Amino acid sequence: MRTTSQPLNNETKPLTFLLVLTVLFLFTSSCSDNIQNAHDAYNKKDYKEAHKLFLSLATDGVAQAQNNLGWMYCKGQGVPQDDVLAHMWFNLSSSQGITTAIKNRNIVEKKMTKQQINKAQELARNWKPKE
Repeated sequence: MRTTSQPLNNETKPLTFLLVLTVLFLFTSSCSDNIQNAHDAYNKKDYKEAHKLFLSLATDGVAQAQNNLGWMYCKGQGVPQDDVLAHMWFNLSSSQGITTAIKNRNIVEKKMTKQQINKAQELARNWKPKE
């Protein structure tokens, strides 16, 4: 029996690698299905369902969902219009490299007060993905 301090032998390394790939594939596949379902709901103007799906993905840390959720808060689609939350979600998304989120954040920021911007930045700094 192998203890946790022993290195993996050559027989278990491929199995571990395949397990990791399988989990990654299932997560990626599930994530892309969910984001597509959210986009479909949004395109059908079912903003309540789109918000629910984007929020679930955004709280998991999915950058594109964070950007889309920010857009929904910016426009007040299926949720009350809220520039602070829009800015927060755009900020989180842009920190993961979504360039559209940077543009969206800059647009919403132009109509915000300094206090609102500070609040949005504080929310983004303190945000943690769900576990």
